[in-house]
Amino acid sequence: MDIASLLAADVAKRPNIRTMTSTTAVGVYCDGKVGLVENNNRYLLVMPRSLLVATGARERMISFPGNTLPGVYGAGAFQTLVNRDLVACATRLLIVGGGNVGLISGYHALQAGIEVAALVEALPAVGGYKVHEDKLRRLGVPILTSHTITSAEGAEHVERVIIAALDETGCVRAGSERTYAVDAVLIAVGLTKVEEFYLKAEEAGIPVFCAGDADEIAEASAAMMGGKIEGVRIAGLLGRSVGRTTDAWQENLEILRSKPGSLHAARASDHAGQVEPIFHCLQEIPCNPCASVCPEGVIATEGGLITGVPYVAAGGVCRA
Repeated sequence: MDIASLLAADVAKRPNIRTMTSTTAVGVYCDGKVGLVENNNRYLLVMPRSLLVATGARERMISFPGNTLPGVYGAGAFQTLVNRDLVACATRLLIVGGGNVGLISGYHALQAGIEVAALVEALPAVGGYKVHEDKLRRLGVPILTSHTITSAEGAEHVERVIIAALDETGCVRAGSERTYAVDAVLIAVGLTKVEEFYLKAEEAGIPVFCAGDADEIAEASAAMMGGKIEGVRIAGLLGRSVGRTTDAWQENLEILRSKPGSLHAARASDHAGQVEPIFHCLQEIPCNPCASVCPEGVIATEGGLITGVPYVAAGGVCRA
């Protein structure tokens, strides 16, 4: 959670970097200029030698009767309220969308004392990591695949929602409707790249690069790796050598962007009578903090890969 402030502090130490906060880019123009508006409403035109677009992504929304009622949240707004502002903005919640964002938001809601009535996903299986799905299931949250929301109802805010099952063609199954009494709906149905500036810069012939979700929607670690790669490429374009090649970084980036892989059976214990962790991570995903931060140094991942499932290495002993 400190990554952004650490990176900002690193940038602040570098006298050759000018950081303009409270400044909005409002246009990329065909003459190669970029328009900026500062917080004091001063308008600036900049002609960059190169441009990096790291504008992130915007949330998708779905249309249904009642989707403008107070209590219908995008996942970003919900997570900001709960995680940053510490506001419990609901008492009972329905989640629409089974990607990582929906699954993790559901867990955050439970941590904040908000009941999660159910999570519905239109596809036959959730798209997020199984470890996140399993956390919700263990905590008693129903996960209903091939289901969607059909309406939200209430006088002045959400009071109830109606969901229904979907057939193989994506149409609502007649008679499958059910109603949940909730006071909030969290919509987590994916993201769309904010790439308009990138496309306009390409059109204008500006040397332009793209990083983060504006390049490809993935996890935060992939965004950071992609930013490092583009930084080195921009330095090369400007005639500055940073003494690095990006081949290994590119390989890591592809791994970090990879989709969930195979599922593995739980590994039998090789340490009878000893204290050892129980691993719920049985899916090949690009994640290894358990191995990298284990204070005893005894957790490893299969094949030593970041996508390998974790286990207690041979000869390893964990102390309680």
